[in-house]
Amino acid sequence: MLQDSDNKRVAKNSIMLYLRMLVTMVVGFYTSRVVLQVLGEEDFGVYGLVGGIVGMLSFLNTTMSGATSRFLTFELGKGNKSSLSSMFDSALIVHIWIAVIVFIVAETAGLWFVNHKLVIPAERMIAANWVYQCAIVSVVVSIIQVPYVASIVAHEKMGVYAYIDIINVSMKLAIVFLLVHSPWDKLIFYSVLMMTVTLLTGFIYRRYAVRHFEECRYTHANSREKSKDIMSFFGFNMFGNFGLFFNMQVVNILINNFFGLVYNAASGIAVTVSNVVSSFANNTIMAFRPPITKSYAAKELDKAEDFTILGMQMSLFFFALFAIPVIVEVKTLMRLWLEKVPDQSDVFCRLLIMSILFETIRRVCVISIHATGKVKAASLFLGILLTINPLIVYLLFKAVHIVSMAYVSNVFINIVLSLIMMCLVKRQIPEYSLKRLVFCVAKMLLVIGGTMTIVYLSVRSLPATLLRMLLSALLSTILLSAGTYFLCLEKNKREWAMSFIRRKFKRN
Repeated sequence: MLQDSDNKRVAKNSIMLYLRMLVTMVVGFYTSRVVLQVLGEEDFGVYGLVGGIVGMLSFLNTTMSGATSRFLTFELGKGNKSSLSSMFDSALIVHIWIAVIVFIVAETAGLWFVNHKLVIPAERMIAANWVYQCAIVSVVVSIIQVPYVASIVAHEKMGVYAYIDIINVSMKLAIVFLLVHSPWDKLIFYSVLMMTVTLLTGFIYRRYAVRHFEECRYTHANSREKSKDIMSFFGFNMFGNFGLFFNMQVVNILINNFFGLVYNAASGIAVTVSNVVSSFANNTIMAFRPPITKSYAAKELDKAEDFTILGMQMSLFFFALFAIPVIVEVKTLMRLWLEKVPDQSDVFCRLLIMSILFETIRRVCVISIHATGKVKAASLFLGILLTINPLIVYLLFKAVHIVSMAYVSNVFINIVLSLIMMCLVKRQIPEYSLKRLVFCVAKMLLVIGGTMTIVYLSVRSLPATLLRMLLSALLSTILLSAGTYFLCLEKNKREWAMSFIRRKFKRN
């Protein structure tokens, strides 16, 4: 069972990540609003579309990030410092090679695709190429910094991770003020400044990691065996992550070809809102990743299972805490946020949030699967289903020509994947209880669905104002908290929660 110190550590890390997220959310909403106004729908769509092409190549970055984080955390769990140093050096070398590969592919096939296949007005092609080159530099730097970020997370220094990210978004806020008064082409200027922020953030991550963690000081201790282990994990995991990015970017390209840049702008707005909401789950998932992996590495399977169950409950809870008011009030939110709301933005946003709900279930399951190192089956299912989705979207566009079908299809794909991943967790770790995991998910989904229904029925007759948004948020918080506490949390977790609250009140 989890000790009080385990719960305190995870709670502290979660709080730091939520502090980071709140700053990121406020700045993100403001900056995206101003950037949309300054750039206009067309240039905003160009930035999201062209930058997304390089983003599709950065699936390698995401894949390696997962592999590096898993291996560094696993070595920390075993407590072998020499092996940890060798693992970091091996990971750094592998990332440098990946960055070189991405650069070559981006400057050849990717560059040809941008200039010959995307539907971009001729007068904006020069600006589009500036966006593309800046995006390439940003992705290469992001890939090389992954081992340093992974070390910070593996050591559970979430406060440091949060502060550096706050510095990152503060620089992006400064960019907005410079952009408004820029005498140059605003799309080009924005791209160059965003690239500069990425370079500075990468330098800060590396500087901190080298100064505070011995394994991050490159000593040529990398071994072929460890590089082989990382690449083997990477090879299988790459297929799943390729499907994830292929699905996202190809669907965006299909929207562009069938419906035009205006709907790419709507998609970009919806993605911005849904990403902010999903960050509430992402923070919890990140906080639980190291303890799950370390517990498995130390062969404490009961503790690893408890962390997995609690991680699932808390990830879904914090996601729903903000997802429910947004789903109910998304039209009002967008009207208050943007002067001009692109058509279909609210529909895209609702569907994306529903998709992320089931994606959250999948991602928590994948943490336990990754801890075992046996990622082949999970990656194959993930990669195949997500790679097929753009074909389904293409056929739906041809059949009914309704742009929202792109996101309806994505919801059903993620429902199927969440069910598959729960079964794979049991297959990879027989000591886990599938019944306990399924009941945990089912009860959380029941509470979330019930809360959303009650909130919608309670406020739908009221005028769509800021006051109604606040009422929706308050009502959903009360209902979701009560439902999670009484129906979802196991007895020992409820007792710990009450003890924690009593101690806080006594101190005050």
